[in-house]
Amino acid sequence: MADTRPSANVLLTKYLVGLLLLVIGLALTLVGVFNGAHNLTLVGLAIAAVGMLLIVLKIIARNRPLH
Repeated sequence: MADTRPSANVLLTKYLVGLLLLVIGLALTLVGVFNGAHNLTLVGLAIAAVGMLLIVLKIIARNRPLH
């Protein structure tokens, strides 16, 4: 790994993409729940999980101490 923090643009992009995936995933989950489409619910939860993972990785990368 590099000894420097990622640039602000990379972190902002990772956060915005993660937030977008989270919102889309939760919307698909709600549509799947109300329409009784179990596969759509699972796909929505998977997309939301990827969005949360990106946001958590952004937080970890930002708070990583330098050597």
